[in-house]
Amino acid sequence: MRKAEYLNGESWEEIYIEEFEETVKGKLRDSLHWPKLRCISCNKVVIDKGIMTPNERYSAHFAHKEPPSNGEFCPLSSNTARFSGLKGNAYITSYAQAKERRFNFMDFDSLSRAYIICRHLRGGKGKLAQSEFIEMVRVADSYGVWFYSYLPEWGIPLLLMLMANHPTPNGNSAFFYTLKKDRQRKNIEWQNLNVRLEAHWVNDGAKIQVDKTKNPSFQHEIPFNQQTVQEIVGKEDMSWCCEDTLKVLKIYSEEQLKNMKDK
Repeated sequence: MRKAEYLNGESWEEIYIEEFEETVKGKLRDSLHWPKLRCISCNKVVIDKGIMTPNERYSAHFAHKEPPSNGEFCPLSSNTARFSGLKGNAYITSYAQAKERRFNFMDFDSLSRAYIICRHLRGGKGKLAQSEFIEMVRVADSYGVWFYSYLPEWGIPLLLMLMANHPTPNGNSAFFYTLKKDRQRKNIEWQNLNVRLEAHWVNDGAKIQVDKTKNPSFQHEIPFNQQTVQEIVGKEDMSWCCEDTLKVLKIYSEEQLKNMKDK
């Protein structure tokens, strides 16, 4: 994890690992002086690893103090399988480039468009609250998605679907998506690799098999390509996506843009 929440006085606040390292300089590592940390997604206790270390090959990060027994209960678990398709995608070191990507995404027009795409993939109207979408973005922040070298603007909403466990339409179960490629290759734009999101059950991680005798109640596979996004946008009535109807997203957008400008 690149981001967690730390207890600042009586309130929990988001903090990146680099900011945390600056915050704790000179502090004693004990229960009285060292800030408490928790996971952005599941609120379980996390710890910092690798800060202020002379080993440049070891990247500082946050991690669950006690990893979940099922690695899929929390998208930020070190044992999750949902991000396996990102292997082979180079991890850029430019904080400025990653910050610029995030800044552009947080613009209200971009943010609201991504929300509509994710809402469509979740099942449409009433299936994804604005607050739930924001939690997906927060998890993406913690995972460090902005640092991946191949991250087209159209692909961000699709990757956000990896950042949550989704309830089935009847509410009796939950599933998550994994990112899959037919083969792993480095530093390319995933051309001709059949990249897709595949649905799996949260309780056991098993891939969900399609019952061809029934109409599926949610998408078991989502192609990761620009055409998928274009088709969704073409089907949706985007006229209602404005600041008055998406007030929660508008406030979040303004807060994030201001915070990034101030730093």
